[in-house]
Amino acid sequence: ASTIEKNIDDKLNWLRSKLDQKSNNPVRVSVRREGLLIEAMFAILHLSREDLRRQWNFEVDGETVTACRFFALASAELFNPELGLWAIDSSGFYTINPLSASADCNGCDHLLYFRFSGLMFAKMILSEEKMTYRLHAQMLRHLLGWPVASYDPDQMAIEGDEIEWLRERVYCQYESQL
Repeated sequence: ASTIEKNIDDKLNWLRSKLDQKSNNPVRVSVRREGLLIEAMFAILHLSREDLRRQWNFEVDGETVTACRFFALASAELFNPELGLWAIDSSGFYTINPLSASADCNGCDHLLYFRFSGLMFAKMILSEEKMTYRLHAQMLRHLLGWPVASYDPDQMAIEGDEIEWLRERVYCQYESQL
């Protein structure tokens, strides 16, 4: 059957089977707690396409940590208001700060942080890790490769089972937004 005929769970299972084949040689991401965000960013941005598909193991200050713990630590630093990359809209959801180009990003191009964010968020989705920071629906749609529009999300032409999949498995606490 073609991929068009498969539902979202079949597609996800197929993708996970491809990723599981690569998990016998995991990638190790080792960072210091003091420089966690910038070290993680450069470590992950320098991974090959093949490495991005493999399982990741994390170490912080030489101690093995779970993916959940690592993503929580990295997200806390990434969404830190002092970094200036993300802004909270009137609904309480995070969106890209329009002034992020002028933000102090530890001497790095702010776009590197957004590229890192996308890779990290994608890995979190594939690893079924829940995010603690609520992204605006348009950001989620962009991350998942779904159509992005400035009008009401309920009017968007996305299959109902894909929205339901998003609610149940990835961002279920955001139901009122989707």
